[in-house]
Amino acid sequence: MLRFQLFRIKVYPSRQNLLFNRENYNDRPSILRKTVEQLPSSELWRNAIWKIGNLQQINDATLYFRLGRISHRTEGSYQEGNFIDEDHLSAPYTHVILNWQYEVCAIAPNSKLSRSPSSIAKNLNKLLNQVDTNLSFEVFQIRDPKDFLKYIIQSHKVIKFKMWLSRPNLYDENSDYREPFQQWVEATNADVGTAEIKTKEEQGLKKDILEQMTKATAAAGNDAEATIIPNEGSSSVKKTLRDSSVTFSMDHIDDQMIETLIQAANNLILKYHEVRNAQ
Repeated sequence: MLRFQLFRIKVYPSRQNLLFNRENYNDRPSILRKTVEQLPSSELWRNAIWKIGNLQQINDATLYFRLGRISHRTEGSYQEGNFIDEDHLSAPYTHVILNWQYEVCAIAPNSKLSRSPSSIAKNLNKLLNQVDTNLSFEVFQIRDPKDFLKYIIQSHKVIKFKMWLSRPNLYDENSDYREPFQQWVEATNADVGTAEIKTKEEQGLKKDILEQMTKATAAAGNDAEATIIPNEGSSSVKKTLRDSSVTFSMDHIDDQMIETLIQAANNLILKYHEVRNAQ
């Protein structure tokens, strides 16, 4: 059983060449696809080369590829009455499904490759940035907002809400509430920022607006916090969005069986839309 985890791949203009990149920024999904199609390879660890391979296009918006680490290790062996050292090639890999139009991907775990999909995602991030595109890439875990939203909606009231923001990126960003703060992050040459709102009003913060902001924050791979009053007269409680991964499972995946690739591509988009439309 493979348990894929969802990640957002954010594509930013390089601050070293803003004019050039802003003119080409709307083409960033295509640039992301072309970056992967170059099959980048780099020695990210000492004596260990990380590489993209087995590239295959599933549909008009989705790629399948394998991400692996190539290294040599010395192991003891026994031949004709003697113990000897032998050099072995090691190349553990995992499966990645990328929808370049939505700028999201799903990564399967492999403990021989790295301890978690999040660790694998960090190396994918480094690998993408090895390619000279005049853009920069960042890979973030997509959060599952369901439990967080449940706390907000079922609470007596919400008295404080805080969200983390990065530079402007998403085509489906919340333009009313999150995007102005992201423009502020960009204008100050920052990488990340926070926005916090609170109230002393009896009715608390408006939950419908917080719901919209939570969904957009989760889909962006950012974190959020809410201070709630669970029941009338009770003490306040802080809830966070972090450490709530979005996953889907498959029995197996085979790049020689297009049916399994199509299923994985559909599962990726289905899970992403569940985040954007969480209840």
